[in-house]
Amino acid sequence: MNKEFKPYFDINDTGLEVVARVFQEERKNVSPSMRVVHAEDYFRSRIYRDNWQYNLHSQVEKKATINAFELFDSGCQMAIWISPQSEIYEEGRINVMLFGEKGGEKFFETYGMPLLEGEEKSMEMGEKLIEKGGVVRGNINEIDDLREQPIAFYLRGEEWLKKCQELLPELSWAWETIALGKVDENMKKIALEVQMAREKAGKNNYLFEIIMAQRGYLLNISGSHGGSWLSQDLGREQGIIALNIGGKIEYRLGRTEGLKHCEKCGCWYSGEKCPVCNK
Repeated sequence: MNKEFKPYFDINDTGLEVVARVFQEERKNVSPSMRVVHAEDYFRSRIYRDNWQYNLHSQVEKKATINAFELFDSGCQMAIWISPQSEIYEEGRINVMLFGEKGGEKFFETYGMPLLEGEEKSMEMGEKLIEKGGVVRGNINEIDDLREQPIAFYLRGEEWLKKCQELLPELSWAWETIALGKVDENMKKIALEVQMAREKAGKNNYLFEIIMAQRGYLLNISGSHGGSWLSQDLGREQGIIALNIGGKIEYRLGRTEGLKHCEKCGCWYSGEKCPVCNK
């Protein structure tokens, strides 16, 4: 295995809820509305405990987290953080941070969703948010600035989902999904799938991902905080083989001799196109 590889999870150590949230956030071949995530509350003290060495964007994202809390200190109640697509991230993300306080410590509650746009569109979105009254800690002149600068708002009593719809009406599918309670409902369903697959896979992460993939839960090769086990070399002449059987995609672990490798999803296949990505 590549010594630089950092997996999304290890089923031997990672909690059920965290694993389920990975499948909710990084799932392939489903509509964006199915990938909206309601993350756990993030308290300020975590900044100094968390591992900020997970990829080349990690230090910028640490600074973005610090900036978010400083915006909270200034009186803002909500921030929208845009993490654009890059060479590291297969796709971008938008996180809506809702500021609060518990037990004397400040935190933010987060809803995250995929941003299926490139750098140019991401920058345009950031510029539009600032034009509509967004507050930042510094200037946004280039794409790395956008990743470092959450854009915050004073709600002044306005309901946050209504504000988001006003600011980004093009993401109405996300705001509607959240308003209808479908995000947490989807999370519960995925958690049950994860629990079942975990029991069948034992301690084998590769087998666990194969079982999840067979049930329709295939992960992006890489995302915000890691990568898929199925994207890795399993040893000489072995890999995850994708098969189209009667219009249904199935996955098997086996010999890859004579097969083609898909750089996008990490699977091996025969024929002209990858049955998963159709490329």
